[in-house]
Amino acid sequence: MTWINPLKIYEKYANMICNRVGYLPLAIVLIGSYLRMYSSDLTFEEYYKELENNRLGAIDLDQISDKELATRHVSAVRVTFEEDWKILKRQEGENIDLKQKQKIQNAQKILSLQALFPESAIVPKNRLIIYSAIDKFSKSKLIRPFEFALNLLDEMNLIDLIEDRKAVRIHPLIREFILEKLDNEIIKKIKLDSLLNLKKKYYDKFLDLVEEYNERDGDIDSILIDLEIGTSWSKDININHDPILNIKKILEKESRNLRLKDKDSFISSISSKIDKQLVFSQQVHIRATDLQQNEIVQRSREYMMMLQQSKNRSFFDILWASVKDKSTLIRTLEGHSSSVRSVAITPDSTKIVSGSYDNTIKVWDLASGRLLNTLEGHSSSVRSVAITPDSTKIVSGSRDKTIKVWDLNNGSNTFSCKFDSSISSIAISTKRNILVFGDSTGDLYVMNV
Repeated sequence: MTWINPLKIYEKYANMICNRVGYLPLAIVLIGSYLRMYSSDLTFEEYYKELENNRLGAIDLDQISDKELATRHVSAVRVTFEEDWKILKRQEGENIDLKQKQKIQNAQKILSLQALFPESAIVPKNRLIIYSAIDKFSKSKLIRPFEFALNLLDEMNLIDLIEDRKAVRIHPLIREFILEKLDNEIIKKIKLDSLLNLKKKYYDKFLDLVEEYNERDGDIDSILIDLEIGTSWSKDININHDPILNIKKILEKESRNLRLKDKDSFISSISSKIDKQLVFSQQVHIRATDLQQNEIVQRSREYMMMLQQSKNRSFFDILWASVKDKSTLIRTLEGHSSSVRSVAITPDSTKIVSGSYDNTIKVWDLASGRLLNTLEGHSSSVRSVAITPDSTKIVSGSRDKTIKVWDLNNGSNTFSCKFDSSISSIAISTKRNILVFGDSTGDLYVMNV
């Protein structure tokens, strides 16, 4: 028979109990006092199971004194939270200086806002800053209202600062307690204020949107989550959320080109010498033009012109976007999951062929924009596509160091040839089936198709 050390079992459940109450000091002291009092007929394991089953507000026994009840888990947690909540609810009449009062009010706002996110949600600090509209910096970088309030909550053991202090999480019991303190009208006001702050940050002030994208290191998906939460909350309180929906739609449509850490995205392929904020602005500008979001078009254009005039930075010619403003755009074709590297039109002007970083070639009907075929076979990004003069074959060059020939009508791969370097560009003679291509070493090659 295997002997089990009972101390190991006690240690296991002691850790589980501490974790369950969020390591709140007063709660742990009171629980320990209770267990010592009744250790003869109550094990750590039994107490933990009772704690799991009843949770906050579930234990409410008659025929016991307030003092004894305070040793129960529920009261221990409530006593701890109530004292902290009283600190965060100090009123103007109390003897407290203005700076401390503001810090406490900000802390209460942050904690109330955090409670509205799902249980155990890890919320980036930037999201809380935007929703709460608490200043990140005040008169100088030494004065940090948001951080001061966050540090207060951390000192009170009401939050966990995780991911190198870039995100916040609260214990489920704390969240449950706070939600009990917030009535429906207060929750509605918090959500309404958050939506107005979100709109101001991402829709009204284009500069703020660009700076937020830059501060998050090009994490466009994190910004989209901000907007998704805003969309959900606007439905909860039944208010108009068109501005949030509009900017969300623009960024969603353009997101695959704006993921800075995705090596296959358009923005990551741009030279490091070119200002990424400017690239972001232009991509948003072009997509907003495509979707006829004229306010965003105007704000993004003003930002790009301001950036060009104020600093000597690399600047993309926005002529194409200007042409689109004149309603010459026929349609937008969507289907690739990453940046389009190369396009070609058949000599008979009936089809479009596109090669993409998603490793595929797509064939489109020029007249309708309908996707006709997707050709798969390359193991890396398709850098260049060309079409034979008789409009029957596609030739593609890829980063996988191969050139492939495809039947344009049925999509079959009829020829493949591997080289020593990735293929960067392809061209075909209009009079003879002569193929010229260049590779990443700087060499050019001429061959018969």
